[in-house]
Amino acid sequence: MIVSCQLTLQRPVAIEIKRALRSQIDKAVAAIDNSENCSQEAVHRVRKHCKNIRALLCLLAPSLGKRFKHENIWYQDTAAALSHLRDVDAMGESLDKLLAAQPGNPDKTIISEDAASWLRQQLLARKNHIIRDQDAVDNALGLAKARLQTGRQRLSKWRLKGDGLNAMSCGLEKTYGQARTRMKLAETDPSDQHLHNWRKRVKEHYCHIFLLTRIWPAVMASVGDELKRLGEVLGDDHDLAVLADFLATAEDSDHKTSILSAIATRRRSLQGIAWLMGGRLFAEKPGALRKRLELYWRVSQGQRQV
Repeated sequence: MIVSCQLTLQRPVAIEIKRALRSQIDKAVAAIDNSENCSQEAVHRVRKHCKNIRALLCLLAPSLGKRFKHENIWYQDTAAALSHLRDVDAMGESLDKLLAAQPGNPDKTIISEDAASWLRQQLLARKNHIIRDQDAVDNALGLAKARLQTGRQRLSKWRLKGDGLNAMSCGLEKTYGQARTRMKLAETDPSDQHLHNWRKRVKEHYCHIFLLTRIWPAVMASVGDELKRLGEVLGDDHDLAVLADFLATAEDSDHKTSILSAIATRRRSLQGIAWLMGGRLFAEKPGALRKRLELYWRVSQGQRQV
C-alpha cells in the first residue's frame, strides 16, 4: 500500500490525515536511522514516504491555504536531494524487468546476454562512483532526517478549515482533475515529461482513494488496485526512459542500438496498457466523482450510526 492507514470514519478527517502525515514522516526517519546496512534502501524508502506526504498534502490544499505551497515544496526538495542516489538501482531493476518481458516479445528486438552484461557493467561503474563517498551519502540522509523532523514539528501549528469530507473533497477533486488533464496531454504528446507528470497525479489519486476505502470497501479497494497497477505501469515506462537517457551518456558500444530498440518496443506496449486503464479510471468528470464519493461518505456515516 502507498500509505499505511485508512480513514476510520470515527475521528475528524483533518485529525486523521495529520495522523497519517506523522506516520509517513516517522517511517522515513526510521528508515534513515536503520540505514547502516543498506543506505540505498533507506534512500528509496525516504523518497517513497515523501511522495506519500505530498499526496496527503494535496488533499488538504484548500484547508491549508498559503501553507500548502511551502509544505509541498519542502518535501519535494527533501526527496529531490536524494534522487541521484536512487536512479542507478532503479535502472538496474528496469533492466531486469525488460529482460523478463522478452520471452513474450512478438518483435525481434531481443537483448543478447552480452548486451545485458555490458549494460550491467556500465550501471555498476556508475553506482560505485556514487557510493564511493559514503560520507556524502550519510550527509544527504542526515540532512533529509533534519528536514523531516522540522516538518513534523510544524504539524502541530496547522489550523485547518472545514471538517468531514469537505475538508478534503476539494483537494481530491482537484488532484483527480489534474490527473485526467495530464492523461489527455500525454495521449496527445507522449513525451517523457508528460507521462511522468501523469504518473505523479495517478499515484496521488491512488493515495486518496486508498484513504477512503472504508466508505465502500468492495468498490474502493477494487478501484485502488487498478490505480496502483496503472501507477506501476507508468513507473516502469518512466524507469525505461531514464535507462535510455543513461545509455545516451554511456561509452560507445555496438550493444546500444539493440538495447534502445528493445526499450522503445517495451515502452510502446506499456503505454498502450496505460491508455486503456486510464480511459476507464478517469472517464468520470471531476465534479461527478466528488459528488459520488460524498454520497458514499454520507451513506457510510449512516451505517456507522446504525
